[in-house]
Amino acid sequence: MTKVFNVTATADAVKTYGRAKETAYQLGKALKEIKRDYERAMIGVDNAAVTGNSSTAREMASVSQQISTTVDAGSGSTDPLTEAKLLELGQDVYDNGSDPSIFMIKPADAIIVAGFAASSGRNREFAQSRELVNVIDLYVN
Repeated sequence: MTKVFNVTATADAVKTYGRAKETAYQLGKALKEIKRDYERAMIGVDNAAVTGNSSTAREMASVSQQISTTVDAGSGSTDPLTEAKLLELGQDVYDNGSDPSIFMIKPADAIIVAGFAASSGRNREFAQSRELVNVIDLYVN
């Protein structure tokens, strides 16, 4: 994704109220426009990837096309999410060329993920607090 803007040397040299350089101002506007275009391309449309060739332009896949419905928490909707399944999925994603850094789950599975801390051999420290927060903000494997 690219955006083109032109600024004359005169426009950059002239002092304007509220900004030092016209080039910096136009660059900021162009970057915001690229950000909006990227966001729309990822979630605003349902677009399948196109490999492209000498006569066809490449196209990236939108997020909806990148989500696989063949991967789930188990063999069926009644099979609960487990830490082993999460680790296996992370390995599968990594083996296929990605580097997962965010894990998004539905609220019903949040209870399961929060329970990972209670697994055998793990401790949670509550530092003399009277509050118990059952959530995992960062899961590192």
